[in-house]
Amino acid sequence: MTFFCGVSVEEVSRVSWHSIDKKAEHIGEEEQKDFSGWTITVYDDEKSNVSKINPIPINAQHWIELIEDKTKNIKN
Repeated sequence: MTFFCGVSVEEVSRVSWHSIDKKAEHIGEEEQKDFSGWTITVYDDEKSNVSKINPIPINAQHWIELIEDKTKNIKN
């Protein structure tokens, strides 16, 4: 997440599989050019009390799918 999705080292502990939205909506002209339809949300930063939503680029999507498939049977 830190290498591909703009999630800082400090924020990575605030994301989980539930933070990933594979069906994010396109928002039109304000949308970033690398918007791929997937986003990750970093929930409620204590300092600003705001959620941060970052696009997940195509290359990261492939890694996420591989990892998700390999870890889906692991219990927390």
